[in-house]
Amino acid sequence: MEYSKHGSIEKKLEKLYKQERKKLRPADGEVKEVKKPQGLPEDTMRKYFSQLVLALEYCHNELGIIHRDIKPDNLLIDENDNVKLADFGVSQLLPQDGNDKVKSNAGSAYFYSPEACIGTMYKGRLNDIWACGITLFYMATGNYAFQSSEHSKLYRLI
Repeated sequence: MEYSKHGSIEKKLEKLYKQERKKLRPADGEVKEVKKPQGLPEDTMRKYFSQLVLALEYCHNELGIIHRDIKPDNLLIDENDNVKLADFGVSQLLPQDGNDKVKSNAGSAYFYSPEACIGTMYKGRLNDIWACGITLFYMATGNYAFQSSEHSKLYRLI
């Protein structure tokens, strides 16, 4: 087990937000409205996303594993500012025939693919790739691509 000194990408965005709040706090103590940061710097995002794609490619092609829970909170940052893919709690091994079709949802609903929301069989590897794209959106904006507190509405948006 490795220690990830800098937490997750999600935690990194939260730290950026807190830093912005501190900067905008005037001397009289009145806190002005602070917008969430627009995400990570482009070069950092590019680096993290490239590392995520390589890690996922290794999982899919070399290890035969579908992760099923790709999200910013499962991308840990080590002491060298490199991404480590974590939390394989809902992952699935690919069968010998390479068929990666799954039916059950696993992971976080904000990162589900449209096929996973419908409730039919879907390809696990493609679902992981979709979640990478949604994660990239989150890294760029600090927000989920599709937002609702109700699962049925969230599924319709996706």
